Amino acid sequence: MTDFLHKLSTKIIRENQTVVLEDLNVSGMVKNRKLSRAISDLGWRTHTDFFRWNC
Repeated sequence: MTDFLHKLSTKIIRENQTVVLEDLNVSGMVKNRKLSRAISDLGWRTHTDFFRWNC
């Protein structure tokens, strides 16, 4: 999963001049029972770390 996120973030940064990351209230979103599992599985923190590292 981390390899995919790393490649995706690198591709997005190379193809775009500006990348904007929104500060989401993930802990609040996880409280929604219908969305909690999908949100937890995405690895938001890892993805944003890769973006910051690539920039």
